[in-house]
Amino acid sequence: MLAALAFVLLALGSVFRVADITTSVLAGLCIFIVELKYRTFRALAVYLVTAVLAVLLLPVSRTVLIFVCFSGVYSALKRSVEIRFVRPFQQIVKLLLFTALYTAFAALAENLLNFALQGTVLKVGAFLVVGAAFFAADFVMSRLMTSGVLLTLLTNNRR
Repeated sequence: MLAALAFVLLALGSVFRVADITTSVLAGLCIFIVELKYRTFRALAVYLVTAVLAVLLLPVSRTVLIFVCFSGVYSALKRSVEIRFVRPFQQIVKLLLFTALYTAFAALAENLLNFALQGTVLKVGAFLVVGAAFFAADFVMSRLMTSGVLLTLLTNNRR
């Protein structure tokens, strides 16, 4: 069900170009909810299903690329990175993961969308801005994960 919701959000982002980043992040939140409730393997499965459907059925757009390269895959892998590594190494692994994801996004955007940044200053600036947004989203996801708000909503504890 959350894979379908994520796909619908990506479709909306493809239609309404103004909301491409927002809908990609919300679709990633669907993957994050699956990861919180069912763990990494199922979250990766939902991510793969959603990504394949989005690539096959939706027009190639920034919405799909952002989901495939950032918000979807990172939402599925975040907790496993935090569980496997101690605190100082978590940030190093997250930085390496971000660099790999950003490189994949830049290559796909250049080859599929003919969108390439010109100039070293602009490329470094874009890397820093996207990195700041990435780590801000990581911080928010960590707070959601530790607060238990999402898990409380997911467990349906009624008395």
